[in-house]
Amino acid sequence: MGFTGENCDVNVDDCNTKPCHNNASCVDGVNSFTCACAKGFTGTFCETKIDFCKEQNCSGKGSCLNSPSGFSCDCQPGYFGELCDKEINECDSNPCEGDATCTDLLNGFSCNCKVGLTGRFCESNIDECESNSCINNATCVDHIGSYSCLCAPGYNGTYCENDIDECLLSPCKNGGTCNNTVPGYSCQCPKNYYGRHCELFSDPCVLKPCQNQSTCSLPSKTGDRVCLCAAGFTGDSCNVEIDECASNPCTTNARCIDKVNGYDCKCVATHTGTNCDIRKFHAADLYSALDF
Repeated sequence: MGFTGENCDVNVDDCNTKPCHNNASCVDGVNSFTCACAKGFTGTFCETKIDFCKEQNCSGKGSCLNSPSGFSCDCQPGYFGELCDKEINECDSNPCEGDATCTDLLNGFSCNCKVGLTGRFCESNIDECESNSCINNATCVDHIGSYSCLCAPGYNGTYCENDIDECLLSPCKNGGTCNNTVPGYSCQCPKNYYGRHCELFSDPCVLKPCQNQSTCSLPSKTGDRVCLCAAGFTGDSCNVEIDECASNPCTTNARCIDKVNGYDCKCVATHTGTNCDIRKFHAADLYSALDF
């Protein structure tokens, strides 16, 4: 068997019937043949596709895919490697910002943010000023994880809750009274002083208020000026001449003439003296006395 011809000297080509499948090569033998299978096939006729995934589950982390030359693993998210036996560390790319701590997860990561930061990557600063406690028109200044209050003039404290009492520094001079205000302070100056701090003195005698050559005196810097009137004058400014005739010093119907710091009496004919209080002596008076 396996030969033909008149002398049975010709080998029958058993490959003529093309018994090998799937692009296998047929090798003729004596009354037989063998199939040289292409990659991925087996069997006498190379009729069976080799299942490389039969005993391969890609570590349970992927899907096995057959190919003519073997197999490949289609890995689940988070895994890599020929057999999907390695987990991807998503933290290796340093995705977290602001010195946050990265925690590797399966097919992901999480960022443990520092105080004051938020967002998937801790990329956003939390604005603590949105819920700040600054009062009295203070300005809130946001920081990382905190805030501070920039106080308006006249206030201090963490939240600008304190009214600064500037009067504790005794800014008012020369006996001035300090009144604390918001903000700042004001000085109520004593008499004859002025200026923000009562530091300026106004001498009322400079304006020469005393008339008629009188003398201006200031017994106290915070008191009223006093006019020392020249003789014959009176009044707050020595502007009133004293009427010495007002007391009626002239007698016996004499006429009083007022003068500065004095007066004159115009006596009737029968009297004389400063006040016309002396009766003149006549001869008729002598005769009357002798008759008596």
